[in-house]
Amino acid sequence: MYTTVFPYLLGAILAWITVRPSRELSPGSELRFLRMIMVGVAVGFVGFPASTGDLAGVWYELGAMLVFALMLLGTRVSMGLLAATYFVHGLWDLAFLVGLVPVDKPTWVTELCVPYDWLLAAYISYLLLKLRRAEPAAAEPAVSP
Repeated sequence: MYTTVFPYLLGAILAWITVRPSRELSPGSELRFLRMIMVGVAVGFVGFPASTGDLAGVWYELGAMLVFALMLLGTRVSMGLLAATYFVHGLWDLAFLVGLVPVDKPTWVTELCVPYDWLLAAYISYLLLKLRRAEPAAAEPAVSP
């Protein structure tokens, strides 16, 4: 499970690479961008068991993808669900690493995804908190000196 730190470090670096350009977008666009990244992550995971002919693994991943899709649909109501989706995806990765999910995929992929998912969940939570703090200030009328 923890044979090398490299995939975990790479996951952290990829999280930074994902967040860095997204910060140039408006807050709403940034959240939509990060939602699209999550769609790609969820869809991509089905490819690993499919490429090895692991039909049971494909079904596991499709089931997980359905859960993530439902969570992402909920982001139309609350973007807090986006952070939750990344966090839960990290839990899914961790479940694979400890042997709870019998899917044929490279271990390094899930080792990479745990820090990636959880760092993005933390960043999105930070972003949402920052936006909530800015809302009352934006609603207050400007006071001229």
